[in-house]
Amino acid sequence: MSEQLHVAIDARPALGAAGGVAEVTRGLISHLDHLPADEYRFSLIVDSDARDDLRAIMPDHCKLLTLNTGALPIRERAFRLAGTSLAQRIFKFQDESANLRINLHDATGPLREAGVAVVHALSQFALDSDLPFLYHPHDLQHLHLP
Repeated sequence: MSEQLHVAIDARPALGAAGGVAEVTRGLISHLDHLPADEYRFSLIVDSDARDDLRAIMPDHCKLLTLNTGALPIRERAFRLAGTSLAQRIFKFQDESANLRINLHDATGPLREAGVAVVHALSQFALDSDLPFLYHPHDLQHLHLP
């Protein structure tokens, strides 16, 4: 048996919330049982242990990982923001893109302590970390229908 890949999924948005992120989160978690437990282990990143909505659909090789995001250290990151002409007007780009500095909650310590190997983020409001990171964009209609 090989070592399990420990994947943390950012599941902080409530499943009852309106919008695509809640539906994508529900669909992903409810189908994790299709991945073999001897190869994969999953942690669902949550803000509170009171997540019966997730417990009802998560498989046995999936656990909750509660993070107090307010207690995490802040890290400033540099970003390059690009977008449609509408985004350029809203964010007052001088050119086709803009450089920004933003503060993010750094979850590297708690995620490493939990043994997480990779983070899967389902929304653009993900936690920051130095771990390998998969961002799951699912709502890009504004690029095709501005």
